Amino acid sequence: MKNYKMIIEYNGTTFKGWQKQGNTDNTLQGKLEKVLSEITGETVEIHGAGRTDAGVHAKGQVANFHLQEEKDCGVLKARLNEVLPKTVSVKVLEETEPRFHARLNAKSKTYTYRLWDGEDKAIFCEPFVWQCRGVTGEIDVDILNRNLQQFVGEHDFKEFSRYKGNKSTVRTVFEAKAKRDGNLITVIFTGNGFLYNQIRMMVGFALTGEKYTAPAKGLMLERVEY
Repeated sequence: MKNYKMIIEYNGTTFKGWQKQGNTDNTLQGKLEKVLSEITGETVEIHGAGRTDAGVHAKGQVANFHLQEEKDCGVLKARLNEVLPKTVSVKVLEETEPRFHARLNAKSKTYTYRLWDGEDKAIFCEPFVWQCRGVTGEIDVDILNRNLQQFVGEHDFKEFSRYKGNKSTVRTVFEAKAKRDGNLITVIFTGNGFLYNQIRMMVGFALTGEKYTAPAKGLMLERVEY
């Protein structure tokens, strides 16, 4: 049995998130498993590094899957990109060590959240930014950075998540900072893992001082480190 690693880029606007669900086939995991199973003739289960929510995007989602029969990675990658929706692209596909697991072996994940506080609409950025001026007004990035610092370190983020399970809600945030480029503000988070809605709730709180969940479309999984 061979283990394969992928790096995937996607526009999550029309998807119901990464994780497959019983009530819809419109998830990234579900689409990839279906297409891979059809191409290879095997039943394929994919493990993703980050379970991005509905409407969230990725430039560097990592996933792995096993196949009984060895495949040519170049041919398989080309076939996947031919069949998958235009909003999904497999950037890398390679054989990896047998015990590699995209989620369990991840050491850190970096997400960005993009905001636009201009008076004019960001027409060409629209699918990937929260145009937030009506909620926040013009953003003071210095204040935003001070507010973000409270999240750095190891904390119990239960109050900044919609996670309903029984597992630990303690996570470590290595970095949380914001930078401005004109009317575009990019907030960068790196941590050992993030809970359901955690980043969107941290952004909302840092901006408004309230438990406000920022919209999904501004969030991007940038990279995963191993």
